[in-house]
Amino acid sequence: MRLRSSKTRTADETKRKALPVDTSLDQGKSNSATTSGSEAVNQEKQVHALIMVKGKNRENCVVKSEDETPHDNAAKGERSENTLPEHIAKGEDQALHQDPADREDAVAEYMAKGEEEDLNAQQALLDHAAIQQEENQELDHQRAHTDTFVYEATQGDRMDVDLEQDTVFIKEEEAEANQFKDVMDMDAFGETEEMNTSTNDAMDMEKKAVNGNAENDTALRAPMDNNVKTLIRQIAHECRLWNRAPEPASWDQSMVEDQEEDMEIAIKEETKKPDVTLELVSEYIYQCRKCPRQTRSFMALLDHFSADHKLNYKSRAIRKMHLEPNINDPNFYCRACERTFQVDRKYRDHLKNVHYIVLRPILDKNSDIIPDIDDPNNYCCSCKRKYTDKFLYRSHLRKFHKMEIAAIKVKTVKNPEIQPEWEDPHFYCRSCNYKYPSRYKYHEHCKTIHRMNLTTLTHPDVAPDPHHPDNYCIICNRSYKLRYYYREHLALFHGNTDFFRSKKRNKQSSASRDEIQPDINDPNFYCRVCDRKYARKWSYQCHLVSAHHIGKPFKKTSLEPEEDDPNYFCRACGRGYNSRDTYRNHLRKVHHMQLKSLKDIAKESGELPDPFDPNFYCRVCKVTKPSVKSYRNHCTYAHYMVLGPAPFINPDAEIDVNSLVFYCAKCDKHLANKQKFTKHLNEVHQMGIEDRFVYPDAEIDIDSPTLTCAKCGITFSDRYCYRRHLKHKHKLNLPSRLAS
Repeated sequence: MRLRSSKTRTADETKRKALPVDTSLDQGKSNSATTSGSEAVNQEKQVHALIMVKGKNRENCVVKSEDETPHDNAAKGERSENTLPEHIAKGEDQALHQDPADREDAVAEYMAKGEEEDLNAQQALLDHAAIQQEENQELDHQRAHTDTFVYEATQGDRMDVDLEQDTVFIKEEEAEANQFKDVMDMDAFGETEEMNTSTNDAMDMEKKAVNGNAENDTALRAPMDNNVKTLIRQIAHECRLWNRAPEPASWDQSMVEDQEEDMEIAIKEETKKPDVTLELVSEYIYQCRKCPRQTRSFMALLDHFSADHKLNYKSRAIRKMHLEPNINDPNFYCRACERTFQVDRKYRDHLKNVHYIVLRPILDKNSDIIPDIDDPNNYCCSCKRKYTDKFLYRSHLRKFHKMEIAAIKVKTVKNPEIQPEWEDPHFYCRSCNYKYPSRYKYHEHCKTIHRMNLTTLTHPDVAPDPHHPDNYCIICNRSYKLRYYYREHLALFHGNTDFFRSKKRNKQSSASRDEIQPDINDPNFYCRVCDRKYARKWSYQCHLVSAHHIGKPFKKTSLEPEEDDPNYFCRACGRGYNSRDTYRNHLRKVHHMQLKSLKDIAKESGELPDPFDPNFYCRVCKVTKPSVKSYRNHCTYAHYMVLGPAPFINPDAEIDVNSLVFYCAKCDKHLANKQKFTKHLNEVHQMGIEDRFVYPDAEIDIDSPTLTCAKCGITFSDRYCYRRHLKHKHKLNLPSRLAS
């Protein structure tokens, strides 16, 4: 009984000591509604610390009760009163005679129940702290909601104030505008006041009459109201017409108004006309070479290859597929391939062959502008573009506007009595009344149609000198760098071929040799006997000594030149040469050495070069070639070796026969066009591929007015090129063209 009382008392003390914590929590709730979660955590830690202290005190109390006797407890009156006051008051001494085993069981029971009560108290405190935290959160939420409501209310009031201010400002502006309008109306139409006054008087009289009669007869009120309304409409209409009347103005202002009216009428008439302007959809398009499909982007073209033709596009030239080339780049730089071209023509060919770009505008199908075929300036009004000659202009009309234009045929000479001028700057034949696009075509026309001979036509009494030292043609007023080109010009344009003589004839004509002797001190190193010019003085002197025996012969020294010198150095002359051929020629001509040919040397030695040498070095001739092609040619033509096909760079690679960029994977090589690609596959790889046409089932029209090959889909500029294509490409037997 004492132990239970002691436990009960201890529990009461624990609850009583815990009350200040609850009170502090309640006070915190009432005084501060913004207790945060960190404060609740601190309170929970304090509760745990308090429980641990009380548990230790209880254990100390029980241990002391076991060690001390009741007499010791009685001696310590104050402590015993604090620990067991009920047992001392009642004078019960059962604990003195209690069995030690029962005492231990009681102590254990007391400790177990004390721990259970401690756990319950701890749980109660935790629940209380959780409830307090929820209440604090709810208070925070309410406070935030209240602040939001207050802010919105404040903002709403502020917006209302702003709206009111805007409304007042708008009303003020409207009032000022109305006032200004009234002033203008009063100034402009002051003459209408009298009419308005009389109208108002009439309206008042009518209303009074109506009102007076309405008291007696209500049935007449409605008709009178209708009459008044009708009268008001009429007066308003008259006032409106009066307001529309023009002010007294000067003559200049009336002219301006008339011009404005005429302009408005013209604008209205212009808007009624159909819009015939040209719409450029794109500056360029991408054209598929296997079908007529056209796209506006390269990626769309690749999708077309994959979906319609089942082709996987691969290109080693294009490094950045996502970039579009700039067709107007001033430096001719392709940013997709990271490559720069020298001239515009090569850059445009690159865009056409590699990127499938057609550099022409796509015309809107709804365009109503039709170009003029016979435009004298070769100007396409639909594309707004001018062409340099009529051939290009008519080709443009055929290809892009699909116009059927017959080819230009020069049937007969219109004015045979008039001869054309050979050096006409505009390439215009006044005899045929036709202009040609280039000097070459104009001269061909003059030679074939008019049978013109340049020499007899321009300067019949003057003939060019084939031995002129400056290679100058006196008829054409033109000089040439090399005598070969000069004499070729004389043969082609002037028909002079007398200077072409064989070497044997030159050697046999000793009389002419005696008459003409070369000049040893010629500053240009020119031999007028042999008609040959040398680049250096040394070469010219060697020629004079070896061919004409002029000059001091070389003194023979004890040093003889070595035929197989690896550095091509003549130790007799003290001079070196760049190649073995020039060195051997020097030995033959200057030193009169009888040298065997390389073929004989190879046969005698029985040694042949290695055709697969990685450095392209010929061990027989002791020369190094720059490439595998030149090295194989050297082995074939210098050593008469029969070589098989060259090893491929990628022998295991598969060749895409339908490659759109004409790429051979085995040779790692791009071909220029489809014909060369097919020829390469057939000759090098023996694949036996037939040259396929774009439209193999189409029928070819020999007399096509558009000059378009139906099978190849190619449009030609003139009928001559078209017929040549049909003859050589499609093997057609065409009838000969007879001039009518």
